[in-house]
Amino acid sequence: MKTAIVQKLFECRRRLRKLEPELKVPDYKITFELRGASAGTCRRDGSALNFNLGIAEDNRDDFLARTVPHEFAHLVVTHNYDTEARQYLRRKRIRPHGKEWESIMNLLGAPTSRCHNYDVSNHVTSRQRRWEYECKCPDKTHAVSTTRHNKVQDQTASYNCGICHTILNFTGKEVM
Repeated sequence: MKTAIVQKLFECRRRLRKLEPELKVPDYKITFELRGASAGTCRRDGSALNFNLGIAEDNRDDFLARTVPHEFAHLVVTHNYDTEARQYLRRKRIRPHGKEWESIMNLLGAPTSRCHNYDVSNHVTSRQRRWEYECKCPDKTHAVSTTRHNKVQDQTASYNCGICHTILNFTGKEVM
């Protein structure tokens, strides 16, 4: 399956270079370490693609037709449209599944659906416990993951409310 994914990525690159030669397709790392319900990811900086082999093997044809081009399109968008100059000028951010991404998907001849509908019941990992935190907002609590909770308890991190911007405080309760 790894070989089929790499071949599909090569085919995407070749097709894009033929149809839109001015678009940059940089070198990138391919990994197969993704677990859980995600079928694939593209690093935000566009330096790597990561795929879930379990889901790929269970859904081979659709995975190659949809998921591989989907992640490749994210990579191309990152290197051609999501530039530092755009961020510096404070222009609108490129949406992950916006018109730029859709145009790349169309060039690749792939469907523009954002999410997969694969059966992931055999691949879903257990979910972290959640811990209740509060801020200054009236009647508002925040469910914080165990990873973040542990960082707060170790005093290596703190987290703020997105609304009132005050530091979250642990209530002593686990979210059920």
